[in-house]
Amino acid sequence: MKIDATIIRLTIAQCRLFCDWPAVDINRLVDAADFMVVESGIRVADAGAQLEYLYLIATGSMRITRPIKPGQEFGGWPLLPGDAYGLLPLLAQQPSLYAATCREKCILVRIPEESLIESIVKNGQRVFPLVTELYRRYAALLSYHQSFATYSVRARVATVLLSIAARMPSGSSIANVCLSQLEIAGILGTRRQVVNRAIRSLEHDGAIVVKYSRILLIDLCKLEKLSRDENIYL
Repeated sequence: MKIDATIIRLTIAQCRLFCDWPAVDINRLVDAADFMVVESGIRVADAGAQLEYLYLIATGSMRITRPIKPGQEFGGWPLLPGDAYGLLPLLAQQPSLYAATCREKCILVRIPEESLIESIVKNGQRVFPLVTELYRRYAALLSYHQSFATYSVRARVATVLLSIAARMPSGSSIANVCLSQLEIAGILGTRRQVVNRAIRSLEHDGAIVVKYSRILLIDLCKLEKLSRDENIYL
């Protein structure tokens, strides 16, 4: 169907991984790809699984987690529209380190491993945007690790909220982040009660407003300043 091809084409073309790929290579991926509608709570892939597809998020959001012990998982970092899951395992030919679960109803575009690798092998220049994205993720992880080691919980929560807001569509001075305190606690590796106190402190300072399960970032400049707070006792 024409609408199916349109969803697939727009999702691939707007993904950061393929932003510099020429039309002929995008067309090749579009022809090979399909899409799936996945309900909230459904796990798309388990940690340790050998992936067969690169998953691109067209609508909705997923969270990635890594099991620690039975009944406990570390992570919870959300993947938003335009993000991809599975790139590094496919390139490295290794099992996935993280599980991916839909946080809400999602439309996911799937690019078969064979088609992705074939496009890269045919023209090695196609790998540069992929490496750039991997480097961006690596730099972000280093930044998060540094903030976790040296900044307060409040500053770390502010950093998480700013990072998610930066990946959302622009055009409004207020960012609307749908992220639970439990998910933030999973990202930071701390307890929900600690995150709750940090969020209330940020709200008291006028940077955010909590509305049910959503957090409105009403003053991004103030939130940016609070994200650099080095008082580890806050």
